[in-house]
Amino acid sequence: MTGGIGFSRQATQSFKDNLNLKNSRQKATPTSSIKRTTEIVNVTEIQDSIGHRNQQTEIASLQSRVLLILILIITFIVLVTLVIS
Repeated sequence: MTGGIGFSRQATQSFKDNLNLKNSRQKATPTSSIKRTTEIVNVTEIQDSIGHRNQQTEIASLQSRVLLILILIITFIVLVTLVIS
């Protein structure tokens, strides 16, 4: 059940077009600007980067806890008002 002869013909043509496009594109070459070397390492910058990342994680964790507490408080208030009225 391909939906008819036209669909099969269109799918075949699309496959051929994509194959030709793949063959005509240039091969990807790695850029020379991005290198990961361990020869020249600035330990202070790495420690600062790790500390910043840990600080951001702690801030995100604190924000999620505060949000959870607010949601629980609002839910509690709504339930109390429903029970009272």
